[in-house]
Amino acid sequence: MATEADLLPEVARWAPAVAGAALAVVWDYRTRRIPNLLTLPLLALGVGLSAPGTPFLWLTSAVMVWLWWWGGMGGGDLKLWVGMLWLMGETQPLWALPGALLLSVAVQSLWRVWRREPVFGRLGPGAGRVALYVALCGLGRLF
Repeated sequence: MATEADLLPEVARWAPAVAGAALAVVWDYRTRRIPNLLTLPLLALGVGLSAPGTPFLWLTSAVMVWLWWWGGMGGGDLKLWVGMLWLMGETQPLWALPGALLLSVAVQSLWRVWRREPVFGRLGPGAGRVALYVALCGLGRLF
């Protein structure tokens, strides 16, 4: 049976990840912005818990910065994604990130087709993708 000391690292990762993802979704859908007040503490906690990091974390973070640089996401989305990636650290299954991205893009595309809106050419709120990623990481921990 796990002791409290065994559970503390898990709680330190999951409690802020779930709360942060939920807050980010609400904030992003209401204002289309994700404030530094939310993203910077998550980023600092994630880097602090996962330092020095794995090649996967560094490479994925670099890809996220590249996507931001080319206009694929906003700065708040970038900080939220990188913070969550580092917060999940080595506990994340490798399929969680591509799964969240592919599933959310498919759902968003179908929604736009159904509403007769252009599928390409505009960005939607990105925090929902991060919430889906956290959920998939949780599923990966269960199975």
